[in-house]
This record gives sequence, structure tokens and C-alpha cells, in this order.
Amino acid sequence: MLIKKDITNNKMNTLPNFDSKNRRAYFRMPCDIETDFVYLKTNDLGRFVGAEQHSGCIRDLSGGGIRLITYAEMDINDRIMITMHLDDEVLFLTGDIQAKQSIPQEDYKMKYGIKFVDISDLDQEKIIHYLFIQQRKNNLLATK
Repeated sequence: MLIKKDITNNKMNTLPNFDSKNRRAYFRMPCDIETDFVYLKTNDLGRFVGAEQHSGCIRDLSGGGIRLITYAEMDINDRIMITMHLDDEVLFLTGDIQAKQSIPQEDYKMKYGIKFVDISDLDQEKIIHYLFIQQRKNNLLATK
């Protein structure tokens, strides 16, 4: 724990612990964005064995990745190439599958956590800007 000395009153104040674990490096916002993607299949040795075209829905978005729901069966650590439409922008991004969960009660059957890889600073800024604009719109609607 850090201690800050207030020189004017000669008091000692404790500061919050900033070393706590936060897995998220970017703000994550719920959304509903239809998308197309290509699943890059690999074998047990990690070698590319084929590609499959699929569609799905992005349920949340951040500068670091997405939560994707789809009918496609995919494996953790495999890669996808995503076409993402954000207002007037179209982004072509690559991501690694980090998490997988079955969701039989929803419209789609699988949910995946996807981490962007090799994303350009420009594309990441476009996503962050989009999230900022959407958050402002949501805040304005909530205050009316």
C-alpha cells in the first residue's frame, strides 16, 4: 500500500492499491453488430488445414477484442478473420479464439471470446472512437 504525506496538514493518507488485477486493458461495451468472418482451421500440430466462411453477431466490443456468438463450431487458439462494420467504417481484423462456451438457450449456439492480433493503431483508434461515440449517445438517451 502506498502512503501519501500531506505536507500542508502533516497528515498521512493511504492511497488505493493500484496493483489489483484487471484483465481488461480496454473499455468493453455491449453491442449487437452482425458480422461475417472466416474461420482458419488448424490441425493438432497447429498447421493450417482449411478455411470456412461463417456469420455471427458481435455482442460486445473493445479495442482489444470481441465477444462473438455464432452457429460455427471452432477451437480455442484457432484464428478468425473478421469483417466489422462500424457506422461508415469497414474493418478487416484478425483475432485468436481465447474462450469458448455453449449457449443453447440463445439464438446462436456458441459464444467465443476473440482477442485481436496484429491490429493496427489506426484500426484500434477507430474502434475506440466508435465506442466513445456510442457511449455518448447512450448517456444522452439516459438523461432524457
